[in-house]
Amino acid sequence: MKDDIDYPFGRLPPDNVSETEYRQSIENLREFAKMDLSEIQTLEDLSAHASLVGSDIKKVILTAGKIQTTDFTYKKPDIVLEEDVQVKARDQVWVIREKLSDGTYIFATSSRELTYITRYTFNENNQQISLYTVNLPADRDICSSRNEIINMSTNAVDWRWGQPKSFYPVNNPNDPMHQQEFARVLQDAIKDLLSVIPDDQSSDSDVPEPFRKIRF
Repeated sequence: MKDDIDYPFGRLPPDNVSETEYRQSIENLREFAKMDLSEIQTLEDLSAHASLVGSDIKKVILTAGKIQTTDFTYKKPDIVLEEDVQVKARDQVWVIREKLSDGTYIFATSSRELTYITRYTFNENNQQISLYTVNLPADRDICSSRNEIINMSTNAVDWRWGQPKSFYPVNNPNDPMHQQEFARVLQDAIKDLLSVIPDDQSSDSDVPEPFRKIRF
């Protein structure tokens, strides 16, 4: 087995978000969280209000989150040996995981190209139960339409009202209800994420260590 570590999914982006960028991302997310969703009727409207929300979420996670590392092995073709060899591999993502005031949890993560937020709880058997999930591209307009795979990377699923409802805004560009329902889940996710970020008046002693490098 090789001694070096392979990163099959690419290496993490560095956490080099400036204080100005971080402050601006927080402000952008706050603005979206309080907007009137009736203004969103089409995909174009959604893009106008939330085009880089995924990028803003990523900056918050890179600043306030921690690195989660998963080590594993997989087989990889070796041209010299002309056979598959076992390779040590590692995947890393930035994460925020916090318990909310009602006992549910929020988990937000960012890798190289995607951001993901979910809120969940546990049932009496200690099984994780999702309340909602939101997936967004982290490096481009959330309404990008380069191809079908990218279209599917912008989505939300909501389990809070019984049967799960799935929303793919890029695939339903002229459906006002679909656009607004996606935006509603995204808005709720952003509110939950912001609720676990220390507020502007926190003293250094109140701010968890990962947040202290940015004063806001």
